[in-house]
Amino acid sequence: MIDIILPIYKADEIVYKSIDSVINQTYKDWHLIIIDDASKDGMLQNIKDKYINYNNKISYIKLDRNLRAAGARNFAISKSDGKYISFIDQDDLWKKNKLTEYINYFNNNINVKLVHSNIECIDKDNKIVKDFFNRGNYMRNQIPYSKLNNYEMAKHLFNYY
Repeated sequence: MIDIILPIYKADEIVYKSIDSVINQTYKDWHLIIIDDASKDGMLQNIKDKYINYNNKISYIKLDRNLRAAGARNFAISKSDGKYISFIDQDDLWKKNKLTEYINYFNNNINVKLVHSNIECIDKDNKIVKDFFNRGNYMRNQIPYSKLNNYEMAKHLFNYY
């Protein structure tokens, strides 16, 4: 089971596409935890109205105070019981086979504890903006993660896309 954590704060309409990109995954053993980081815009209620009956695969948490994205993620992690945890942001769209590829990678590389992937930028028409993140993807792929201590690894993965 993969617990997927989606923090939202002042979300716009793209958050629905983000949620749909999770629902449409080829890998189906997941649970989505949507955590509203004390938004005052009513978006959580709109999301609940749209997805409330989705087979108990989606949970909602509303925080009383804003913890910012990292704090909201950490709070959701404390509520998680999945074997794996994955993060999606409110403006991210996942390819349909993302989770399948991750699980296959973990299953074929039992010593691996963490994976990340390259990113692509899309425009308002869902077209890939060619070369937008090429340099960042290239730089991330040059980092010797297996040789880093936990602090250095977290710094690279969570501070730079």
